[in-house]
Amino acid sequence: LMRKTLVTLGAAPGMGKTAIAQYILENIAENGRDVLYINLEMDRSQLIARSLARTAYRYQANANYQADITALDIMRGYSWSAAQRQTIEYAADLYKRNIAPHFIYTPEGVNNSMSSILKACEEEPNRLTASGEKPPIICIDYLQLITYDIPNANGKAPEDTEGLKQAIADLKTFAKDHDTIILTS
Repeated sequence: LMRKTLVTLGAAPGMGKTAIAQYILENIAENGRDVLYINLEMDRSQLIARSLARTAYRYQANANYQADITALDIMRGYSWSAAQRQTIEYAADLYKRNIAPHFIYTPEGVNNSMSSILKACEEEPNRLTASGEKPPIICIDYLQLITYDIPNANGKAPEDTEGLKQAIADLKTFAKDHDTIILTS
């Protein structure tokens, strides 16, 4: 991944684009780099449950923990076995210490509109650079769900394919102007 670029993950629906994007970004966050992850499709609790399941699996080498924990198991907190509870608590502690300090999920108020996405993308880099840090790597997960609502020279917002093309162009310009990487899927 190179600064000042827009990177797009493409695949058929259900092939794991969100999972691979989240995995890449969690590793970046775990290495101390800030990440802004805007997901237009899934709730924050679902994303964190996936992350905890992945974290539990990654650290299965510790013989005291059960590795076959799914995101659904985590979401069903009422039916955990003692071994699952211990594993999930271990994964949650690792996540809290190593990933969470650098991983920002979809900020409040962000919706599918391009204007709200760009606003969130502006606020986080401004906050970080004001404190002397590098701008975050940004992920916009589910590009096709963006509604382009920014009027053009004619006073109208482009629709459908033209709106998606303009959204991509705006995100690429943003990445260049803010010396960051934007990952889309």
